[in-house]
Amino acid sequence: MNMKELDWLKTSAGLAALTVVSVLVYSLLTRLSGSGYYDFLLWNLFLAWIPYIFSSAAWVLRGRMYRLPAILWAPLAAAWLLFLPNAPYILTDLIHLTILKNNYAADGWYTFQYWYDMLAILLIAWNGLLLGFVSTYHWHIMLRERLGALPGWAMVAAVSWLSAYGILLGREYRLNSWDVLTGTEKLWRSLLDSLEPQALMFCGLFGLLLLAVYATLHLLLHNAERPRSYR
Repeated sequence: MNMKELDWLKTSAGLAALTVVSVLVYSLLTRLSGSGYYDFLLWNLFLAWIPYIFSSAAWVLRGRMYRLPAILWAPLAAAWLLFLPNAPYILTDLIHLTILKNNYAADGWYTFQYWYDMLAILLIAWNGLLLGFVSTYHWHIMLRERLGALPGWAMVAAVSWLSAYGILLGREYRLNSWDVLTGTEKLWRSLLDSLEPQALMFCGLFGLLLLAVYATLHLLLHNAERPRSYR
């Protein structure tokens, strides 16, 4: 069974609309609370768009890319993979709700601001997850067309756990995607420090979550029936 192709223009427009809604909702809540503590969410959402831009470039040019040797389009795939962890990374920003828990508590109850902030984070995180799903879906189709179904799903699984490892490096070791290009001592030290049981367990579980999200959206996409017309 062939994979369904997404209309790139409509999909991009939908994701852009969701981004605008996310930014507007966050701006409204920030205006009401008078606090800009979560402004980093907007930067993280911007970073989540970068892998989508790389995958979109590959998708639009895929007819030409198929005629080129892998070594010529591999840099585009590498750039996509390098920035892909930024898309699901926003989920980990939920930790800030715990960091600020004392600020939310009032007479033993969590104030409504807690729920507002949580919903804003979840909305932006969902935006990031969809960007990650669609960009991975682009590469999944292209790899399947060239190599077959099994290599395509193997890529999805590998990318899920590599993204989880990238999230670990970003959240726990405070590394950025572009730090890979610098090759600093901090990078190599963090890579060595991350090879410990708890960190690997985190990667395993988070990678499983990302794979489950992708597989679920993939299943829903391929089992969606066209609406029946009623008289």
